[in-house]
Amino acid sequence: MRGLNISDEIAEYVARKVHANIREMEGALTSIYAVASTSGRKITLELARTALEGQVESVAKHISITDIIEVVTGHFDVRLADLQSKKRSQSVTEPRQICMYLARNLTKHSLEEIGGHLGGRDHTTVMHACGKIEQLQKSEPKMRALLDHLTKQVTQVTRA
Repeated sequence: MRGLNISDEIAEYVARKVHANIREMEGALTSIYAVASTSGRKITLELARTALEGQVESVAKHISITDIIEVVTGHFDVRLADLQSKKRSQSVTEPRQICMYLARNLTKHSLEEIGGHLGGRDHTTVMHACGKIEQLQKSEPKMRALLDHLTKQVTQVTRA
């Protein structure tokens, strides 16, 4: 559409790097074009890699809320139905809040989307949960270690 002439190899590279939506893909192509035009260089695979370095996540690093929920429910031995329920017991509330915190920090989903995955909760509930877990992480080394452990598990699940 923009008259940008790229090889199949470069198109495949961009397709592997960009996974979110068409706007992200257009942004990636615009970045490649901008680097090429400002440097006066021809668009090559190396130039594309340089232009997109650090800008987009690879498909292997794409983390979904479902991935996070699976890891947290497995770790705390709670059911998805319990996380999505109205239950307020500590055994359910803490894992639910941890899911919200991890989803907010590891994904690009909105507060509303995160709340929707966890029983249709309001965005303010997600904000409260994230704030609470953030405070616990700062004040309790056990919580910090737990969040680090769960984050590693989630990222390993998405690479498998």
